[in-house]
Amino acid sequence: SISDGLILPKVSHWYETHFQQKVIVDEEWTGHFQIKLQRSDSPAVKVNMLDVGEGLIQVLPVLVAGAIASEGSTEILAIEEPESHLQPRFHAALAEYFCELVRSPKPFKVLLETHSENFLLRIQLAIAKGELDPKLVMIYWVRQLEDGRSIAEPVTFDEFARPQGE
Repeated sequence: SISDGLILPKVSHWYETHFQQKVIVDEEWTGHFQIKLQRSDSPAVKVNMLDVGEGLIQVLPVLVAGAIASEGSTEILAIEEPESHLQPRFHAALAEYFCELVRSPKPFKVLLETHSENFLLRIQLAIAKGELDPKLVMIYWVRQLEDGRSIAEPVTFDEFARPQGE
């Protein structure tokens, strides 16, 4: 069944922590299933994921991909704008999730493309608090030149999370 294994509990834990809603899978006898959110304070209330906010839906495959990668099934996890459609106040929570992933017992590389300052600030905070080794973090700042070309400049951090480079 889809509810077996470690992926659903890992994903559900993130939703419970930040939205006070548990992810559940209602399996039908026909072999079909529905993914729903169940409020922690009202277990009888279950809402189909198709009927919730865009951010709650868009972050689901991001969390699933992260949970699968943490099981040792991949060497690189690449995601474009993982915070897309999430309210900005949850960007830091998602960045924290990725910090936890890179500290997992089965290490793998995470390549993310983001436009979120909140996301990047949480990564820096993790470095400053000693939760994340700065050697594990490489950021590329992409800027456009006057002739229209773009260049990616690497930015590293010291142990105090201060950007290093030119």
